[in-house]
Amino acid sequence: MKARLSLLLALTLFSVSCLMVVSDGPLPSRSFERSSPLEPGSEVRVDLPEALVAIEGWNRKELLVKGSLSSTTNEFLQDADLSLQRRGTALELTSSIYKPVREDIEIKATLRTPFETDLSCTIPSGDLSLRRLRGKIGIQGEDLSIDARDVGGKLTLSTGKGPIILVLLESEPEDSFDITTLSGTVILEVPDRTPLTLDLKSEEGTVEVKGDFPEGGAHVRIRSRSGAIKVLARGR
Repeated sequence: MKARLSLLLALTLFSVSCLMVVSDGPLPSRSFERSSPLEPGSEVRVDLPEALVAIEGWNRKELLVKGSLSSTTNEFLQDADLSLQRRGTALELTSSIYKPVREDIEIKATLRTPFETDLSCTIPSGDLSLRRLRGKIGIQGEDLSIDARDVGGKLTLSTGKGPIILVLLESEPEDSFDITTLSGTVILEVPDRTPLTLDLKSEEGTVEVKGDFPEGGAHVRIRSRSGAIKVLARGR
């Protein structure tokens, strides 16, 4: 009897270990590609739940979206969708997924848009990458990490606890920046000797400025409750 029980236990453990190995494979997924004509200076809106999003400017009068949805539930993927719709002169990217109810979902999206684009993003959590964009840019999230490089125009970035990295290549930005976070770290890198009007405040975190930034340039307002604020000269 003991031998039979031991054999049964061994077989059970082997079956469980096999199930665990199978579950480590890639999630079932669906790929999407959407495109639409878009004139420079137009508006693009992105309204997604938790997602990994990359947006980059290019020299074409077109918005191209490539994305994927992954889930442990094959049946759910049959109805899931990424939608690109025109709202007046603006294009809006949304998803049929209500993320707080679906914790087994992964959304990824890559957007290519004209260099000069007004951008509005609402992404509660995840990662957002911005590259080579000019325009009125507004980003709002809760647990959202933002990495923006070679961007220009009027910037309004707001997160709860995600870090914000903003790297400027322009020597003299003309428009204002307004960056707000509760507990995330904010790092702003600009060329040395860039004229800036710095308005920095962290209630409980540190504020550090390294570089020579003459007074009188673009107004940079950064607020944080407990995160660190750093303004650094690129190359130092």
